[in-house]
Amino acid sequence: MNESFYDPVNKIWSGPKVPTIFNPNQSLGRLILKILQQTPDSVTQIIADTDSPMTCKEMHDRTIKLAKFLLKTGIKQNERVGFVTANTENLAPAVFACFTLGLPINPLSPIMNENDIIQIYSKVKPKIIFCDAENLKVVQNAVNEMKSDAVIITVMYKVEGYECVSNLLKEMERESIKKFE
Repeated sequence: MNESFYDPVNKIWSGPKVPTIFNPNQSLGRLILKILQQTPDSVTQIIADTDSPMTCKEMHDRTIKLAKFLLKTGIKQNERVGFVTANTENLAPAVFACFTLGLPINPLSPIMNENDIIQIYSKVKPKIIFCDAENLKVVQNAVNEMKSDAVIITVMYKVEGYECVSNLLKEMERESIKKFE
């Protein structure tokens, strides 16, 4: 095995060359899905607030269902997805769904105010924004102020007039997961 060496011209340290173990041409989401499939019964997430565990299979299935939903919205790879949400059980599957489709994400703290959201999202221009029910009003006001047509989806709790990840997962239950992979 080669040792590390220093290139004084480019000022770069390099280590030994090692073969890749994953396909470098796959998306991060595809890699995550493959890893989740390897240990389907293992717990991959426990939400501290509810102490509820989620297995790798559940995370895998939720990720695919949400990716299929995102595709149904017509979102394209060059369009961005915003997140203004705290950590909940459905946050990781939503983020992984974006990774699976190669969608760039822009997460913001759920405690950001309307002006902060406007300042960032007026430049980023997300097509879809996932948020908490608790900060929905702030996010909706920011979207209105920007005159954006971003679709707002709540991550955990249903709010009348808005899609909710929990409901989307139930709706997508009928569709075959295998068709996506």
